[in-house]
Amino acid sequence: MAIHFNHTILLARDSKASADFLADMLGLPAPRRWGPFYMVTTDNDANLDYMDTEGEIVRQHYAFLVGDGEFEAIFNRIRERDLRYWADPGQRKPSETNDHDSGRGVYFEDPNGHLVEIITRPYGSAAGIRELGAKGGEPGADYGQPGGNIPERRGAAAPLISVGAAA
Repeated sequence: MAIHFNHTILLARDSKASADFLADMLGLPAPRRWGPFYMVTTDNDANLDYMDTEGEIVRQHYAFLVGDGEFEAIFNRIRERDLRYWADPGQRKPSETNDHDSGRGVYFEDPNGHLVEIITRPYGSAAGIRELGAKGGEPGADYGQPGGNIPERRGAAAPLISVGAAA
């Protein structure tokens, strides 16, 4: 059997509202309830399971691979809702998008502070990116963080999850 990413759990103050937010922003079907979770399912059948907590919420990062049309639709929803967005995971480039790997990318926060990223090309997919890095130096050197594209350790990173048709 092949190995596939199946699900992850996101803590939230209001799991239903948080799941509704993500599904709406990404243009996915309405979340479904299962046990204590509100589950958002991506096009590759991976689930993001929101669960209520009254305790501390450790910020996490979730990246979604989307097609150009989906990127435009999601980015339009970000702007329509007047959400803050950034070109980098360190949130040092506000109100900008990025063009890593000859694609487009942007970061925004969900209601719990989790960092949501949408990209149109997988990182490292452009010719020479692994050898030369994004700007001719260390790979990922222009991703807004010292040492590359690794966000500050405010939370865990999750695998890339696709939404819609990727470019």
